[in-house]
Amino acid sequence: MPSRAFVLALLCVSVSSCGSSSPTGPSQPPPSSGVLALSGDLTFGDVPVATLVQRTFTVGNTGDASLAITGVTVPDGYVSTLSTDTLFPGET
Repeated sequence: MPSRAFVLALLCVSVSSCGSSSPTGPSQPPPSSGVLALSGDLTFGDVPVATLVQRTFTVGNTGDASLAITGVTVPDGYVSTLSTDTLFPGET
């Protein structure tokens, strides 16, 4: 059976930080922010045609404020089970 190598070409995650957005002066600490962290193995290798291969990766927040995931876009033929969510600091 012929095989193809698939590479995840595009993953777009829309996020917004829920931290303070007020201006800071010299005596104030910098505003809080959510920091998006992605981890996981997206190497598909050689996959026979018409065969389903599943890869899982983790979305986390390494910042010090809430992180709102407002949308996830993947290329045609790919599926994401995550669409929207809010991640608190340290959460995956």
